[in-house]
Amino acid sequence: MKVLFITKGREDPAARYRMMPVLSHFQNLKIETSLCDELDGIAAKCRLLSQASDAQLLFVQRKLFAPWFTRALKRRCKNIVFDFDDAIFCRSNGGSSASRMRKFRGMLASSSLVLAGNGYLATQCGDVDKVVVPTAVDEEPFNLDIEKEPGCTLVWIGSSSTRKYLEQHRQILEEVGARFPNIILKVIADFDFHLENMSVVNVAWSLESEANQLVSAHIGIAPMTDNPWTRGKCALKVIQYMAAGLPVISSNSGANREVVVQDETGLLADTFDDWLQAIELLSGNESERKRLGSAGRRRMLQLYSSTTVLDSITEVLTSRKLISPA
Repeated sequence: MKVLFITKGREDPAARYRMMPVLSHFQNLKIETSLCDELDGIAAKCRLLSQASDAQLLFVQRKLFAPWFTRALKRRCKNIVFDFDDAIFCRSNGGSSASRMRKFRGMLASSSLVLAGNGYLATQCGDVDKVVVPTAVDEEPFNLDIEKEPGCTLVWIGSSSTRKYLEQHRQILEEVGARFPNIILKVIADFDFHLENMSVVNVAWSLESEANQLVSAHIGIAPMTDNPWTRGKCALKVIQYMAAGLPVISSNSGANREVVVQDETGLLADTFDDWLQAIELLSGNESERKRLGSAGRRRMLQLYSSTTVLDSITEVLTSRKLISPA
């Protein structure tokens, strides 16, 4: 059989973590695969329709088309798996969007199966056949024997699109810096971040170095607000921290509260004081950091490792006769 993977870009983080591993896994199962990531313009859409006619399954990763085009894809290939890991039916500020919702509902109506990145996203899918599939992380690059940096390093990993959540917690970080001068913040991103009261080490993100940069820190932080958009976030940075063996301090919102087990793998913070108390506790207690970090690593391997999630996807698709591994 042949599976056509459709994404807005293979280098997109969602595609890199949720689609490309599935494509490689299918190839290992002797399933023929092809990839389409050029979707803009009439010529590109015509090529996509032609490719769809030659496939037995379309695996659409996050991309929303106009309903008429989704129906055209469905006419050419009856089996569509739709995978998404964000609240793509609303705006990034949490506001509603009639056009996005219309496209989203059109994709749901044409899909044989929907893979939702968290429980909240699954609740938005109505009565369609759906399964919650968390975002997975490959644990292999994380060498837990790497030496820790001196002092106590908080680490945040993200991008310009999620910078606002770090900015919204600036006051907390400034207060931490004023109270605890031994704490520094490492920011792994595509931008520089600065604080007045705390030393900040800015590290340009790269796929090759991110694992080591995380492991060498002491505490992973995941600040976030709570609105319809953020509830669709799938806790990738939290899972990365857990893969690195780090204890996590996270806002008590979205999928973060599903992934972090309070006082077992990390600490959930609702208020300004919650954040201060959590950072004070973990920054001064190495044994507690190790306890939470080790438990988080075990939980990640059990539920969020690439091997675990890929096996689950294979089982789900095989049971519905959407794929037939050789």
